[in-house]
Amino acid sequence: MCGICGFVEFNRPSPLAQRKEHLLNMCNIIRHRGPDDTGTWFSKDKMSLGAVRLSILDLQGGHQPLGNEDQSCWVSQNGEIYNYPTLRRELQELGHVFKTRVDTEAIVHAYEEWGADCVTHLDGMFAFAVWDENKQQLLLARDRMGQKPLYYTQIRQTFIFASEIKALLKHPLCQDELDSNGLDMFLSLSYIPGPHTIFSNIKKLMPGHILLINRRQEIKTVPYWDIPPGAPQLSPAQQDQAARQLENILDKSVQARLLADVPVGVFLSGGLDSSLITALLKRHKADKLKSFSVSFREPEHDESSFAAVVANFLGTEHYELAVNHCSPELLQKLVWHTDEPLADPAIVPTYLVSELARKQVKVVLTGEGADELFAGYFYHPLERQAAKLDWMPAWSKRGLLVPAAKAVNRAIGRQRYHPRTLWSWQLQSAERWLAWMSIFTDDEKKRWLSPAIQAAIPRQAAAGVFRQTAQAYHAGDWLAQFSYLDEKIPLVDGLLMKVDKMSMAASLEARCPFLDHRLVEFAATLPETMKLKQNIGKALLRQVADNLLPPEITQRKKHGFDVPIERWLKEDLRAFFWDTVSANAVEKFGVIQKAQLQGLWDEMQQGVPNRVRQLWSLLILSTWYDAVY
Repeated sequence: MCGICGFVEFNRPSPLAQRKEHLLNMCNIIRHRGPDDTGTWFSKDKMSLGAVRLSILDLQGGHQPLGNEDQSCWVSQNGEIYNYPTLRRELQELGHVFKTRVDTEAIVHAYEEWGADCVTHLDGMFAFAVWDENKQQLLLARDRMGQKPLYYTQIRQTFIFASEIKALLKHPLCQDELDSNGLDMFLSLSYIPGPHTIFSNIKKLMPGHILLINRRQEIKTVPYWDIPPGAPQLSPAQQDQAARQLENILDKSVQARLLADVPVGVFLSGGLDSSLITALLKRHKADKLKSFSVSFREPEHDESSFAAVVANFLGTEHYELAVNHCSPELLQKLVWHTDEPLADPAIVPTYLVSELARKQVKVVLTGEGADELFAGYFYHPLERQAAKLDWMPAWSKRGLLVPAAKAVNRAIGRQRYHPRTLWSWQLQSAERWLAWMSIFTDDEKKRWLSPAIQAAIPRQAAAGVFRQTAQAYHAGDWLAQFSYLDEKIPLVDGLLMKVDKMSMAASLEARCPFLDHRLVEFAATLPETMKLKQNIGKALLRQVADNLLPPEITQRKKHGFDVPIERWLKEDLRAFFWDTVSANAVEKFGVIQKAQLQGLWDEMQQGVPNRVRQLWSLLILSTWYDAVY
């Protein structure tokens, strides 16, 4: 695991001393991603290429950037190539000479052999850059599922790229102009979907894509992989066969992710996904497996007792950290690491458990991806019911469903219904996904945000991303379509960015076995009933786990990585919230007026749904504004 950065100056390159200064500044700002080594390489004119390295393979000999045999091609990589041993042998048989035992070297030789198509030969999580001196061409590539980030910008005659935005901003040409689309998406989603960022001139390279820029400064982005569309290929009657296939693929994925010359551990929350990864990992670890988790003092958030059950059952050496407080200083540090505003409260425990693990290991396996692949979220059974009514015109839903839902609430004596739930049933599939997960809906933006910010931000920016993504995929059923949206947007730009940025902040490499592309492709062939059965998600995964874990784990309900942010807002962060949000979101940014902010706070105190998340998002946005501006 590393951080990479670089720039290509196509017209009148700067003096070498200046290029070195700019590149070292970019490397130093992301040194947390690779504290073991820093490397740079400069062509005679255009290219400046850098890397900071967290040594995982060939600890002494894996210095980056790496060149090929005649030094005509150079590579820097962030990530791991899990099929490196077999790929190395294949390339050696084709005549390539290796100087190291590090996986990054396989990329430059694969590029020599297959050109830009080399990326299809790689199995791993990665973001890399290859400079071809003969062609005067730069290749950027990002792994299939987007586990490793890669950002870029072009300003005048200079193309700049890096693993983190903060490295781009260290180049004197890079601008930090705020993007109104990005701001609107954050207020809707709590993160910003690619290729957009919070900055108008900076983009994300999308998962499963390569980017080529040649000497004429022509930029071409090309997809090389996507989740296969189509109808399910397995019938419900084949569930036992499917369970065996799933266990086999997942077991091989776990085994492949043990490739390392350093200790490997596991994040163990006590949920089904991380527990299953721990059980499979235990099969292949000859030495004592170390597992790591956090606890909260609130019973509704705490899963530590379940993590302890799994640790005792499997015999892991278990480490637990109590997360009872969140200081302003900690939050400021983590927001700086996220680069963009990212309002997932789990950044706090994810960083702290990464810091805990880093004292013992350099690599951990995690359970991310299972909920997206196997319908594990709360909204999947809700969407199943809502999808049955898609034949109804929107006007009839508004006229019939909303009054009916309100009448049911009155009949059962429920004092408060959630207006968002009623509103979401009126929508079609892609927009409905957004409705389940929105921080601020468009109606809530009108009610709570300032007139100035409403005029400045575009409408329906987030909905447009979801519609465009949904239209690109022709699924066999509603769940396949919904899973595709899950995997392409919130998984990539929310969950995986949290895991990458927080683990890398602690100089820890996190690997996700559920995101092996063969497993993703297999999950796409499964019928709905193997994922969502009697409104309970991850049915097939539970069947696999039944033979590996105790029943109190396999039969428990989905919990999620919940965090006590309401208490933090009211106690630990209360003064910081009012100082920071008043100074930035109200005064400098103008997102919300003071009276509306007080209204949101008052409604949180009254228990109105979603107000905690909205206030947390405003705090994250304001803290980010301080970090950048």
